[in-house]
Parts: sequence; structure tokens; C-alpha cells
Amino acid sequence: MNQRKNFIAFLASLFVNLLITPPNCFAEIIKLSESVQIEKLSDGVWCHITYTNYPGLGRYPANGLIVAHDAGAILIDTGWTPEQTGKILDWIENDLHKKIACVVMTHSHNDRMGGITEVMRRHLLTVSSRRTALLAKAAGLSVPVKTFDEKLDLQIGTEILVQLEYPGAGHTTDNIVAWLPRQKILFGGCLVKAAKDKSLGYTKDADLSEWPKTVAKVENEFRDTIIVIPGHGDIGGKDLLSHTVELLQKKP
Repeated sequence: MNQRKNFIAFLASLFVNLLITPPNCFAEIIKLSESVQIEKLSDGVWCHITYTNYPGLGRYPANGLIVAHDAGAILIDTGWTPEQTGKILDWIENDLHKKIACVVMTHSHNDRMGGITEVMRRHLLTVSSRRTALLAKAAGLSVPVKTFDEKLDLQIGTEILVQLEYPGAGHTTDNIVAWLPRQKILFGGCLVKAAKDKSLGYTKDADLSEWPKTVAKVENEFRDTIIVIPGHGDIGGKDLLSHTVELLQKKP
């Protein structure tokens, strides 16, 4: 009888652990190079992770997203460099056998659009908010071609794969989020901090007073979210949004 009780207790513990396991812990990981890897999140959705040696932080990752459909694919954010971006684009075209419909830049920092020259070299459509395009132009960077002000739906075939939205200022004045309605995945980008983050990181271009309001708006609008992808660090759930607000409340 005791053995049976112990076995039932073990199964219950295992079930609870599975429930609280981070969404990507069993992810299929594909290594394209020492600084580029791909992790499968669900059918038709992959997270691309690229690394750079960041001053004071060492080897530092940045997350992006690949969303595929029978008729094509969408890349959200480039790698840090054109070379990294080229490897991601090659993988989409050669391994997934998908035509790339467009490449989205979620704000104007190097971790989001550092590979835009490679994208443009391949004559692929580039997409960003109008704010990002203006900031890129002011900084002397390549400028995304297709822009929007508040919202933009990205449709391939008859399905809206990704919904882009500018929810307000935060990490930057131009940061946007991407929502995958079918998978209920929210790509928060650098607006959202990872669970292990103990600080807000780079805030030179941030609007610290608006940031918590913007995150609260995102949390309220995308209530059905299952997976949240921050700009850097481990993927998580909706708790990453409240964690980001907590960090903002603790700011000096």
C-alpha cells in the first residue's frame, strides 16, 4: 500500500513539474554556427538566437522569430550581423523550403536590424514601424521599406500569421510587439525582460515612465497569451510581463 501511495505521489509531482516547465525546455535545437541557433517552439514557429560579445556581459544572446506557412515565411528581427542573418535566411529557404515574404524589425537597435543590409541585398521586403524607419534614417542606417503607424497584419495566403502593434514607448520609443493569433505566442522583444534578468539592461533610449504603462497595455490586450518571447534570454509565459513591471518599479 505504501509503495502504491509513493508511486501516486511521484506521478503527481511529475505532473506538476511538467506544468511549470518553461515552454522551450524540450525544444528541438538546430545549430547553424557557433553564434546562430534555431529552436522549434511549435508547428510553423521557431525562435532564432544569435550571439555577440557584448561589453561587460560577454557572450550575449538575442532572440528573433521565424513564422512559416505553406505559402511562405516571415522573419521577425535579424541577427546581430549580416553574416548571422544570412545563415538564418539560408536555413529558411534551403531547409524549410519557404519563400520569405518579409523581414520585420521590431526597433532600430543593432540586435533587431543589424543584418538589414543582407536582407536588402537579397531584395526581400523589410517592415518596421514608421518610428523605427525615421530613427534608422537619422542614424544613417538602411531604412525599412514598408512602414506602419499603430498596427499591421501580415497575411500569407488566407491566414493572418502575425499581427504587429506599436503599444507605446518602453525600452525604446519605437519598440513594437508581434502577436501570433493561432499559436497565442507574443514576441515582446526588448520591451519584455527574461525571468532571470535582475535589471532593465540598456536604457539609454528608454522611456522609463511610459514603459510600465506600455507593458500593462500589452498584458491587457493579449490576455490569451501562452508563450512570451523576450528580446534576450529564456522564453517564458505571461509572468515575464509582470516581472518586467516589477523591475521597472525597482529602478533607481
